Amino acid sequence: MSKGLMGDPAAVPHLLPWLAESSEERVYDVHHALVRLTGRDALRPDGASGAAYVAAVRAA
Repeated sequence: MSKGLMGDPAAVPHLLPWLAESSEERVYDVHHALVRLTGRDALRPDGASGAAYVAAVRAA
């Protein structure tokens, strides 16, 4: 990815295929980049708590 995309949420569509296709070692890095770019963490769903949180994390 070029430096021009760093910090730009427009990079998200380019990272999604990487997330799906990356080796286990790279998934953390790609996920971390997506969290930093979007401010949202798929493993910590907005507004979910208790059983809903557990279900969302397991689904992610």
